[in-house]
Amino acid sequence: MLTVKMFRFLTAAGRMVYMSSIFAFFNCLNMGAYSVSKRGLEAFADCLRVEMASFGVKVSIIQPGNFGQATNILKMKTGLDVWEKLDDKQKQIFNRQYIELANEYFMSTCRSGFKSSDMVINAILHAVMSAKPKYRYLLVSAKDMFFFKLFPFLPTVFTDAVFALSSMYAKRKDMLYAQ
Repeated sequence: MLTVKMFRFLTAAGRMVYMSSIFAFFNCLNMGAYSVSKRGLEAFADCLRVEMASFGVKVSIIQPGNFGQATNILKMKTGLDVWEKLDDKQKQIFNRQYIELANEYFMSTCRSGFKSSDMVINAILHAVMSAKPKYRYLLVSAKDMFFFKLFPFLPTVFTDAVFALSSMYAKRKDMLYAQ
């Protein structure tokens, strides 16, 4: 039996769903290339949403937070694994102690994320099946939601200061070029 929800889905002009990341608007140490790719993707999707609206096509962006553990997308590496891939010039800038510290910081961050990908799957299903999909699906913890909703509107001097308060950022400055 065809339900109303199925009928709406089958008669919709189309859907475009893009998988982005919180890093599209949230800058983080050593994530520059990734952030740029996600910002570009979101700009493209935002333009398409406006351009395709007159054709009845709905465009949504899914912005997952920390789902590294749930998806097993990241291969766990040791600091030594990272160190051995650096060339001599990079080793002069990023000493071994810093690489070990940065790797542990990154791995601990990944381990603290969501253990299930259900939120992402549900957002995809909603974006594809709903009669009124959201423009954006911000998928972070309830605790982080306020921060991520507010962050894009804060002055740059303040957002940069947030990072300066992190222990990792403070140690980085002291450790670069150290022997």
